[in-house]
Amino acid sequence: MSQTTIRKPDANPIVAALLTWFVLGLGHLIINGQQRKWIFTLIAGLVGSCLCLLPGIVIGILSVVDAYQTAERLQSGEE
Repeated sequence: MSQTTIRKPDANPIVAALLTWFVLGLGHLIINGQQRKWIFTLIAGLVGSCLCLLPGIVIGILSVVDAYQTAERLQSGEE
């Protein structure tokens, strides 16, 4: 399995965080270009919400923070 690198100097951390929070984690997919992370956080959030509301909320908040931090790193030129 090969690791792909992502370069997105135009990634906007605020938009990534807002899309992740309000539109089912799409900040990972649309802004950061991270399809696997989006699928994982979507499934984990849905399962966590079905089992008990608190794990779903925690996963959602952590996902927003991660989307913001990843977009910041991509914007600064990291891969």
